[in-house]
Amino acid sequence: MLDDDGFLLIYGPFQVEETFSTDSNKEFHDTLSSAGVSEWGLKDVVDLNKAAENHNLELKEKINMSANNFSLIFGRK
Repeated sequence: MLDDDGFLLIYGPFQVEETFSTDSNKEFHDTLSSAGVSEWGLKDVVDLNKAAENHNLELKEKINMSANNFSLIFGRK
């Protein structure tokens, strides 16, 4: 359980509004998706935020990181 002042940090490559930040991220997504497992592939920040809302969380900050990744920080609403 997350404390009221706690946060959830997720790091990695993500899509943003169905857009890839680089061609290499799209290639990585395509490679994962080709394994035939529907859950595999880069997740979209929009979808992660919707899932977080089901747990009374919201995206507080999206930080651009090296290697075309992001840190997503979720906290209580």
